[in-house]
Amino acid sequence: LREIVLPNSIEEIGDWAFAHTEELRTITIPRRELTRGKELFLGCKRLREIQLLGTEEEQLQDKKDGINRMLAAAVTILRDYFLFTPTEVRGDAWITRWDEQLLKLVRLDDLDGFEELWTCGEEDYEGKDYDIKSYPVEKRKMKLRMIYFRLLHPYKLAETVKSELQQYLHDHTKGTKEPEAWEVLLEEHSEDITYYQVFTEAGCVTEENFDDLLSDMQNVNAQMKAYMLKYKEEHLTKRDAFAAFELDWSWKGVACVNILVSACLLGVHCRYDGNGVMQEGMKRLSKEHNLIPVCPEIFGGLSTPRDPAERVGEHIITKTGHDVTAQYTKGAEEILTLCKFYNCHYAILKERSPSCGYGKIYDGTFSGKLVDGNGVTAQLLFEQGVMIYGESRIEELITNINKC
Repeated sequence: LREIVLPNSIEEIGDWAFAHTEELRTITIPRRELTRGKELFLGCKRLREIQLLGTEEEQLQDKKDGINRMLAAAVTILRDYFLFTPTEVRGDAWITRWDEQLLKLVRLDDLDGFEELWTCGEEDYEGKDYDIKSYPVEKRKMKLRMIYFRLLHPYKLAETVKSELQQYLHDHTKGTKEPEAWEVLLEEHSEDITYYQVFTEAGCVTEENFDDLLSDMQNVNAQMKAYMLKYKEEHLTKRDAFAAFELDWSWKGVACVNILVSACLLGVHCRYDGNGVMQEGMKRLSKEHNLIPVCPEIFGGLSTPRDPAERVGEHIITKTGHDVTAQYTKGAEEILTLCKFYNCHYAILKERSPSCGYGKIYDGTFSGKLVDGNGVTAQLLFEQGVMIYGESRIEELITNINKC
């Protein structure tokens, strides 16, 4: 039994009415006062939504604000049946109580409940046998799922509550002793950009953990990687102390376009040697156009820093002799996906690179000698009709855009 709809004529729900209906996902109840018994949803581990009958507009708004899931969590996770009051849902007092119960849960010791689980044999976390090491990990993940949900549905969320929830996320980011905030995102919501937005807003991405985060995202789609790179460019990359005194360039009458840019040219430290330098002209370009930072090597699963590599025929070989063609090819395909998504007709790519070089690339001997040719990503974008410029031709790109 996965779904139940109670008619509007229902006035009372008796003791343990739906107890241990383990497959129950959704139940719809009247939007009015009901007499209720004890432990209505005991053991309903998969209950996700308690919907309220009403107009289509009311139900859509409830879903948007997360009210249905808040009701379900109230009786299954927060275990507060005083919140099972359809007539008070959305009220200030109801929201305040729900958030208070959430904070109580967050503040609980991570081993709370373990002794009962161990002595009574009760299984609160279905399908797994927990020991004293794994139990607190799952406890924190359960808390973090609730925190992500609440921050994604901030209906009447007080700033003090928001701040405490964000702090918990921050305390469990990548690089901490207990990095479950990142693990929950990556394992359960890696293709949902709203989770990355919550994660970054909580200050969970830092200069210290950024490379490790990106390394973990090898199998995540390009749009998410681009979001993280852009976040680093806008929030973490060190700025020139005199940037505030620069002239405010104004390009009147020029339409804004999306431009793919090698992330290292925007100062992101993603080159093989771990460096990256903001190129002159980029700041001017960014004032009028959207710059989409990309790094084929990282998108292909390589780390930073990494062995230098050069193109040898159709292969990309590192200085130590490893063939990384597959990673460079994957990175190029990811960049093409982003290019199509953002409808980019222009790209500014790192010159001479085995991935981004256009026109001239290193010859594969690691001697600094150049030959005619294109990097893997540059070649793929060129074949798709993208106009490619190196960092030495930024002014030429500006002139060409002005002509369009």
